[in-house]
Amino acid sequence: MKIEQILEKFGFSTNESMIYLASLEMGVASAQDIAKKAGLKRTTAYSVLAYLVNRGVVGKTIIKNKTKFIAEPPEKLLNVIGEIKLSIEKV
Repeated sequence: MKIEQILEKFGFSTNESMIYLASLEMGVASAQDIAKKAGLKRTTAYSVLAYLVNRGVVGKTIIKNKTKFIAEPPEKLLNVIGEIKLSIEKV
């Protein structure tokens, strides 16, 4: 099974998968660099990165007055699943 298929099972869209994987490969990087690596427009990358930051799978920091992003390790996705499971159990 390809990593993209696994991410899809986690609820990632195609663009979210592309941005997450590009960010994971690059380490700390700007949205523009991540967009270029993912083959997407910069504006698309910014909106997808904002969503992934809110989901907790990408981190955001300021370095020399520039916003940089870094993907959380894939193990963090297991924590997200655990949180979803707890939410479902509470309901």
